[in-house]
Amino acid sequence: SSDAYAVDKGGSLTFGAQVAAGGNHDLAGISGRSESSGSGYLQFSTYTSAVGWNERMRISNAGNVGVGTTSPFAKLSVHAAAGATGTTLFAIGSSTASATTTLFSVLNNGYVGIGNVAPVFPLDVYGNAFFRSTVYTNTLSSSAGNNLSIFANNSTNLALTLQTGTGFVGVGTTSPSQALSVQGNGLFSGSLSVSGVVATGTIRVGTNTILSNGGLTVLDDTGAFG
Repeated sequence: SSDAYAVDKGGSLTFGAQVAAGGNHDLAGISGRSESSGSGYLQFSTYTSAVGWNERMRISNAGNVGVGTTSPFAKLSVHAAAGATGTTLFAIGSSTASATTTLFSVLNNGYVGIGNVAPVFPLDVYGNAFFRSTVYTNTLSSSAGNNLSIFANNSTNLALTLQTGTGFVGVGTTSPSQALSVQGNGLFSGSLSVSGVVATGTIRVGTNTILSNGGLTVLDDTGAFG
């Protein structure tokens, strides 16, 4: 080559087979070629009769491995075809004799799916998730038709439910019937202002009962009738 560094020039090892129709047929190849400044790269290619040779993987002179790219910038760089959307770049699966289940996948838009082959969010988890530290979020929502539930300590200790459709909030209940439904006792350290009160149980101030489903009792600070 007249090129000082013979860029993209080098030697190749080609694999082929003799087809039934006669003649030899190229299948795949490995090439060692020159980059600029006299360094080299290793190229892995496959061959089809429709399009000819296609490079599938490259190991650069820096030791970076590229799949779908001729310029890998990391130890492993995986790229989809130009213009492709929703392409799975990386996946981990569990295989049996009859089926393969995808456990983890990364799409070319950066979305990660756990138990989900087609994530529609940056992190899309199908199933339960456990966080051992603090989770920070600006928005918390549930999918259509599903209530949003928050559990404390474990999956059986329900803390709070947000009911889709109504927007009702349940504390200690999965089926809130009002804008705020509390199953159990409630404590307010500040003032509580209401425009209407309906007691189905007992309302207390301090240790004194002031309103119950049997009627109204007004007490002073000593517990005597005011």
